[in-house]
Amino acid sequence: MKSIIVSVLVLLNIFLGFSHGKVCLSNECKETAKRIKSWMDLSQDPCQDFYLYSCGNFKNQYPLPTGVGFVESIALVAHNLVKQIHGLLLDDNLKNHGSQVVRESKQMFDDCMKKDDNLTDSNVFKSMVDKIDMCQHPLEFKYPAVLSRLYVDKYFNVQEYQEAKNTILAVKKAVESLNIKWTSIETRETIKNHLNTMQYNIGRPDWIINDKELDDEYNGKKHEAWQVKVRQANTAYVYWGKESLYIPAGILHYNIFNRKHPKALNYGAAGIIAGHEISHGIDHWMSFQEEDVKTLESHVKCLIKQLETVKEPQTGSQYKNASGLRNESLADVGALNPSYLAYKQYMNGKEDESLPGLDLTPDQLFFVSQAHLYCFNADDDLIKSHMKHGYGNPFPYFRVVLPVINSPSFAKVFKCETGRPMNPVKKCDLW
Repeated sequence: MKSIIVSVLVLLNIFLGFSHGKVCLSNECKETAKRIKSWMDLSQDPCQDFYLYSCGNFKNQYPLPTGVGFVESIALVAHNLVKQIHGLLLDDNLKNHGSQVVRESKQMFDDCMKKDDNLTDSNVFKSMVDKIDMCQHPLEFKYPAVLSRLYVDKYFNVQEYQEAKNTILAVKKAVESLNIKWTSIETRETIKNHLNTMQYNIGRPDWIINDKELDDEYNGKKHEAWQVKVRQANTAYVYWGKESLYIPAGILHYNIFNRKHPKALNYGAAGIIAGHEISHGIDHWMSFQEEDVKTLESHVKCLIKQLETVKEPQTGSQYKNASGLRNESLADVGALNPSYLAYKQYMNGKEDESLPGLDLTPDQLFFVSQAHLYCFNADDDLIKSHMKHGYGNPFPYFRVVLPVINSPSFAKVFKCETGRPMNPVKKCDLW
């Protein structure tokens, strides 16, 4: 009987397309596997062009609307956030909420909704959506923390918060364990000191889920303000005042974080975002050591040269001068190694889950998850314009390719021979 069961499971694995140990079969994982596969172009060779392999079908899934020259995957996170925020105050249970300001917000919203709305029979649904937004909008200004509280209650519970916090702090721990050989001992100690004194603002502030503290916020007791809103699809490293890292709940959803996903996906997205912001910090902390600054800039010159050498495949464009992309390119490349190390340290030899219908190992899923932060669809004119006047963030194609061509781990995971486009002989070493 046991051998029959094993045989059935093996056949099931073959039929569904998995061959990599444990498979996550939850509804969330099935939907995520479907989305990941729909963005990828599996006819492409990951060692030839990892962007086209990971994101080659994104433009078919998200064609450009009329008059729009650019669509990117991070915008889908923001769009999902807008849908989540819409109608947070419709729940009648809020009338009996433990917080006074929540009850007041609910009353204000209900009073607004009862006003003559002039709904038209031709488009009642759209009119109702507009009315809900109109009635909720004033509360964004009067009681912004209330809407943040309702958002985390519904979409970012304690379990999600703790898992997200653990993931991001694991990246911090991985950075601490790095031995950046080309830096001085003093600089390594400086980095560790900053990592341990920096404030990590992840998901939401603790006070916001306490009814009394939430009421106190509007009764004269102001809490420390976050530089990034809880309901915002954005992140930040802030070095002025109290040195802080912000990764709010508003970005920790969709393809970036879900505690029910395989860990590889979370570390490949949320972990990369954390590694990116911490890399900005390392760049800043090194600026006080003259010799290390000189060495770092030599490594950065290597990255700039790569940016000016790699061609964007849709238009064949190249950066003529990529020096304006220095800071963000450094953070993109600097994020990958500690995030992958954090993932491996967390798993500690244990087997992660793979996804159904995707012939990808968990380690390969990590890198695909990183790429899916930056999938895009753009018209030729916009690409050429950015390549000509590049400043700030590199064009999304390079945010996928530049980190992996400098990653020995990527080459090993995808078995890319030395000298292939995604595994060049010369790599730019950061940390």
